[in-house]
Amino acid sequence: MNERMTEEFIQNYRMIRKLGAGSMGEVFLCEDTRLEREVAVKLLPAELSRVEEHRQRFLTEAKAASALNHPNVCVIYEVGESDDNRLFIAMEVLSGSPLDELLASKRLGVDAAIELAVQLADALTAAHERGIVHRDLKPANIHVNERGQGKILDFGLAKETKVSGHTLSMTGMVVGTPSYMSPEQAKGKATKQSDVYGVGAILYQLITGRPPFTGNTLTDVLTQVLFKEPVWPRVLSPDIPRDLEAILLKALEKDPSRRYSTVSELLEDIKSYLDEEPLKHARRPTIGYVFSKRIRKQPLIWG
Repeated sequence: MNERMTEEFIQNYRMIRKLGAGSMGEVFLCEDTRLEREVAVKLLPAELSRVEEHRQRFLTEAKAASALNHPNVCVIYEVGESDDNRLFIAMEVLSGSPLDELLASKRLGVDAAIELAVQLADALTAAHERGIVHRDLKPANIHVNERGQGKILDFGLAKETKVSGHTLSMTGMVVGTPSYMSPEQAKGKATKQSDVYGVGAILYQLITGRPPFTGNTLTDVLTQVLFKEPVWPRVLSPDIPRDLEAILLKALEKDPSRRYSTVSELLEDIKSYLDEEPLKHARRPTIGYVFSKRIRKQPLIWG
């Protein structure tokens, strides 16, 4: 999109052109007239900006996210309010493309996929240490530049936005995007372990070429998220190393007690895999692993 603007302003930001729009509002390329630099300004939906409870929660989370200082998190310069009482975020202008657009045109190699997962896990570890949970990790919320550096966008926004397309995010209900959503999120509760699942789901798609669960309707996808196990990665791509498959399956465990308890644990195993060391947390799936899954799913029948 390349719409030229008339001489309009959002506070001290002169609007140059519209970059895009989505469920989380419109994004404009602007000139910061005070600091004389280009910034991207996300103007949030009016319905989000009108509800005082939502406004305060959003402002609290956005300000916390703006304090994150990590090379793989999009830098937030300012959180404010426009003259028509709409909330906005001023952030760095990113080069490259959203990951979902990148994946639509090509597959990343295994090495590039793992490197991107390391970057995401490291950024989320920093966020979690500050008590910030993303809640809506998906390829559309990750920007990748020409050097392969990934940046996570939209911390704290997903909780406050409405249903749009394939994103479910009504406050107090379901938060996230179904194909990358953990089972506990599908039940209305997002935690730090939900972000672990999100990283696992993205890495699964980068490695296998598809998300863990797909379907024709939201209900179909959510049902799979809750009750169906993902296809083992090596079934889709037999060349995937067994240790990498083990990492993916542990990250995508439906039971949080069997999933990585933190993103840093996931990061430890990825680094062990890269260093050709034994994994510290995940174990290669075995026949016993398969049967234990079936028994936990249908205990009365197996009993």
